[in-house]
Amino acid sequence: MDFITILNKMVRQYFIILAGTIIAATVYCTFLMSDAVITIDYLWWILLFCALADLPIFVYYSREELTKKQWNIRTILHTILLEIVLLFAGKMLGMYQGIYDGSIFAIIILLIDVLVRVMTYTKDWKMADDINQKLRERKGKSYEEK
Repeated sequence: MDFITILNKMVRQYFIILAGTIIAATVYCTFLMSDAVITIDYLWWILLFCALADLPIFVYYSREELTKKQWNIRTILHTILLEIVLLFAGKMLGMYQGIYDGSIFAIIILLIDVLVRVMTYTKDWKMADDINQKLRERKGKSYEEK
């Protein structure tokens, strides 16, 4: 992926990550911190946290097209980096304490990552389907003109 493509993808994914994080934080606080009060500072931390979640996408940067194997290796590396960055940030922000809470937090990060991947894949699949449909229509018109 080239640099401009990565930046475009980062912007798209940021809002998906933000929505997933807000939903996950709501569920997490409901069950594990039911007496928590959300402050405006916490909302700003969520915005920063989501920006940090977007950073590992740079592992996909390449001046050349990635092979399927390279893509899969970078996807695994991305997931590992995402967990490390967000677990560290979450600990620093006081989003969890202890191994049990950290494990739950890690699972939540993974679930949000899967959600983002599914939504991105669905959008990309739809775009590819639209392009293919237009190509079929053009191909049909070019045969009719001959």
